[in-house]
Amino acid sequence: MLDQYSQDGLLISIMKTNDKFILKFEIGPFEQVFKFFESETIFDVDSLKKLIDANFISKVFETFEQMNSAYKSAI
Repeated sequence: MLDQYSQDGLLISIMKTNDKFILKFEIGPFEQVFKFFESETIFDVDSLKKLIDANFISKVFETFEQMNSAYKSAI
């Protein structure tokens, strides 16, 4: 685990394995995981955090809303 923090009600975790950074978002019973290959533009925690802008967070919330809808339909 390289970093873990809260932002806009989300728990955000950053991990690294071999040549990939793993970015995990959690809220309630749901989680989303994104994997980014290490590159010239993504090479450390700070460079990965630069990707997590308002637009990215908005898309994450949209996906969580879809997940919640599917969850509620299933139960």
